[in-house]
Amino acid sequence: MLSMKSRCPISAETGTYIPWGSDTPVECMLVMSEDNPGVWEPLGFNSIKWFTYERGHEYYLSVERTISPILPWMLQTVPIRC
Repeated sequence: MLSMKSRCPISAETGTYIPWGSDTPVECMLVMSEDNPGVWEPLGFNSIKWFTYERGHEYYLSVERTISPILPWMLQTVPIRC
């Protein structure tokens, strides 16, 4: 397995997003990931265990990603029967 560590900033400002199946905007944190640098993405206040966001404070989260390697048997095609 491959493990990568990174730091993700969380903005001192909040944003909004519209949850799936709703028409009402919800306030949220704004997080920037290495996958999309320069773009703040919405993240719900309760999305991170043991973390309490306080408006007006900027944070940096240490994130560790674990990536499983693709095993050779996963690349094999499976015949489809109709």
